[in-house]
Amino acid sequence: MKIPVRIISLRRKKGYSTKKFAFLAGINHADLLNIEQGLIEPTILTLERICTALGITLAEFFREDSRAQLPALSPKKQRLIEKIATLGEESIAYLENQADLLKIKESINRTPAKTSAA
Repeated sequence: MKIPVRIISLRRKKGYSTKKFAFLAGINHADLLNIEQGLIEPTILTLERICTALGITLAEFFREDSRAQLPALSPKKQRLIEKIATLGEESIAYLENQADLLKIKESINRTPAKTSAA
């Protein structure tokens, strides 16, 4: 798999320009262009940021099935990602913990209540 080709393909599927995508991923626009042109190799940290902006994991990025569907994001979720991209690591860690707690809360709320037969 050629990393630059994969990045370009996934970025285009999401409809992002290079400038917007670099912003969402929290990387320098010139670095993104150099990565997509194969002039520099991205670090693991940069790949993680790229994957986060795409809404996929590193494993999904390297999955051989390049036809894997990316989840469609609503405009509200896209705006949230744009805001998150500007935050520091400490704030991101806090948000990640809060998201985990919200998932647990939603899971509990979806679980049907047990009724006892009298």
